[in-house]
Amino acid sequence: MTIHTSRGALLEFLESMRLNQPAVICTNVDIRLDKIFLGEGARRMLRSPNAGGSSVLSEALSIELLARLFGMDLVKTETELTYRYRGRPITDYACRPPRLVTRANDTLGVSVTRAVAYKRRYTKQDATHLLTKKLQGILQSTENIINPKFDKQILHVWAESGANADLVKRVCRKLSLALRGNTIVLITTVNASSVFFNNNDHLQWLN
Repeated sequence: MTIHTSRGALLEFLESMRLNQPAVICTNVDIRLDKIFLGEGARRMLRSPNAGGSSVLSEALSIELLARLFGMDLVKTETELTYRYRGRPITDYACRPPRLVTRANDTLGVSVTRAVAYKRRYTKQDATHLLTKKLQGILQSTENIINPKFDKQILHVWAESGANADLVKRVCRKLSLALRGNTIVLITTVNASSVFFNNNDHLQWLN
């Protein structure tokens, strides 16, 4: 996994953590699934009870990216999280940044999604619908979570192309602050189609 990002994006992430404010940052990732060596967090994600669903690869690669880029450690997988009420939006996993990122060593929730349209162009309406739904869900799951408790989340959006990533970024910046809350929207352009159209055949390289 080769990660490309800017110094400005890293500073915006750290500023968001320090001031507890929203942020939108972009990264680019080059992945060879038959060559990548995953860390313990990603391997644990693949072994978790929800492994085998259509999103398991995107979630495993999400924690792998956060671990490599920010030193995050996986705390709990989706099925290990505990909520006050059932039937409400949930978070995909919880992670913890190193102390150099946040003084309190706070736990963060992470929700993973994919900006993709099947056999057609990805539109502004698609991005608006996706972000609105996911950000509303984050506000609800943050309020409902019991263990581990967190008050800040990352919405990790995988994008098929730079054009899709730019569209998501522009749409996100125009959304209301009430909807964005203190969420960090991390948009990652990736060259692996398996992230978007996943089937279990690709997981044999990673286990």
